[in-house]
Amino acid sequence: MTVRAGIGAFIASLLLGLIDTVVTFTQLDDLINRALAQARAQGQNVPGDVLTHDTVRSLILVSSIVGLIIVGLEAMFLWFAWNGRNWARIVLWVIGGFGILSGLFSLFGGVSTTYGFLDALSIIQFLLVLAGVVLLALAPSNEWYRYRRWLRDSGQAR
Repeated sequence: MTVRAGIGAFIASLLLGLIDTVVTFTQLDDLINRALAQARAQGQNVPGDVLTHDTVRSLILVSSIVGLIIVGLEAMFLWFAWNGRNWARIVLWVIGGFGILSGLFSLFGGVSTTYGFLDALSIIQFLLVLAGVVLLALAPSNEWYRYRRWLRDSGQAR
């Protein structure tokens, strides 16, 4: 049960991340304009010839493509973890650890998108990843992974 819940939490986080991406792309120009205006309003030196609307848009597009590749890899690790591969569970712990650190930085660092829905999605994703890491680290999960390995080693796994 803890493995199902942990992997389910990771899957839910991935789905929310995809929703976040869709919302970001539909609101991309507005988000860029808000971020540039906020940076200028806070007195940050934002050179107009270096940090233009097009430059920020290109950076967001490139980072989104890299993010989608990472989502694909994480989905693959989730598949292997679901099939009882302990190494995939460890990889999910590492990915989850980075997600938790990023979430803590966002929560306590005051980073905001100035778009409440995206902030709410980020908080929910943070909580889901935290739950997934904890659930996959519990004793029943350890026993299940040991049992799945025993099934593979004894030739009884399908």
